[in-house]
Amino acid sequence: MQDWRHLFEQRYHVDSSAEGGYLELPFDCPADAAELQICIEVEGPKATVIDFGVADPQGVRGWSGGARREAVIGLARATPGYRPGALQAGRWAVLLGAYQVTSPACDVTVRVRYLPAAPRWLRGELHVHTTHSDGADAPWQVADAIADLGLDFVALTDHNTATAAQAFPVRPDVFAIQGMEWTTLEGHCNLLGSDRPLRDFRVQSAEEALRGIEEARAHGAFVSVSHPFDDSCKGCAWGWGLDLPMDAVELWNGPWRPCNQAALAWWQQQLAGGRRLPAIGGSDRHVPHPFVRYGMPTNWVRTDSPTADGVLAALRQGHVALSVAPEGPLLDLRCGSSMQGDVVPAGSPEQLEIRSTARAGDRLRLFSERGLEQESVLESGELHLNFLRDGRSFWRAELWRWFEEVRYELPAAFSNPIYFAART
Repeated sequence: MQDWRHLFEQRYHVDSSAEGGYLELPFDCPADAAELQICIEVEGPKATVIDFGVADPQGVRGWSGGARREAVIGLARATPGYRPGALQAGRWAVLLGAYQVTSPACDVTVRVRYLPAAPRWLRGELHVHTTHSDGADAPWQVADAIADLGLDFVALTDHNTATAAQAFPVRPDVFAIQGMEWTTLEGHCNLLGSDRPLRDFRVQSAEEALRGIEEARAHGAFVSVSHPFDDSCKGCAWGWGLDLPMDAVELWNGPWRPCNQAALAWWQQQLAGGRRLPAIGGSDRHVPHPFVRYGMPTNWVRTDSPTADGVLAALRQGHVALSVAPEGPLLDLRCGSSMQGDVVPAGSPEQLEIRSTARAGDRLRLFSERGLEQESVLESGELHLNFLRDGRSFWRAELWRWFEEVRYELPAAFSNPIYFAART
């Protein structure tokens, strides 16, 4: 639940003599605000029209006229008609326009709330295709679908083009991450966070693939190899070498199937060998399909900045967990003030905590560099487990569930590892 905090509320009596004029209602925006929500209520004759908008210290930030009664302004998203971006601390104002005040008067109540910048879980989709390549949905349709699922963000990853984000609507409930799926004859790789990560996508050798990754990273792109073991189509499996400098691996691509299981086994081997590589997921949705759906899987990203840059920074840190659907379950690993993706300093508390909203009958599996170490069937839906580090270099968790629809046990959630610094 989001921690909206009251900032300003006032009721104003506007009589017909004010028609055609403007009221400016000042309030102070705090320095830690990540989002502002402004609401007005108008009580009066039906024909009354009160316009409203918002001004920041630089001038008018947005205007709704009489079309809306609520506006949200955030770092990466905003109600249409308002500019997203940094929320400067200082004097702001709600602007009221007395466009039409039917005699004798009306009453206007103005409320302002803010969401403080603080670490929170955002949910999103990191691999979709649009009409900018071979997807069925236009960017605005993707926005509608993602918002309807309650997700906060979506990475648009069309094949060898990053233009879809330019057509993504600005709205208060979801934001886009620029991206493209670098599609070669020897595998695919998602490049997120850059509008032009590569000068040319065409490569013919592992050496050229390495140079392409280095170029993309130099342009600020987050690099994640896509479905690395998918042999269902020509060139889908990654053939340029998995020792290249990736920022993450797409462990979970669409419905769970053998190529994902192979990616999971490979990832465990990499972790056991000392490689710290975050795991992410994505639906890879192109066209309507009964088993390939937006948000399946969902990436839960913990960040204090609800922006594309904030999400990508958290992904680089491994502050991400995966669930089968937007409603969860979420596997949350902690050790003191550290969370999954972090390296717990030597000398820190030895006790590890796992929390999740699971289901009775789900199977919890705990892994370290030694492989599968613990496995148990949960007797209730609330999971709160504490156990000792016990000298391991990392721990991670998996939650498996029986799905009656397919009559098979499949993953419901994965955590990323929480790592431990070697004792001296």
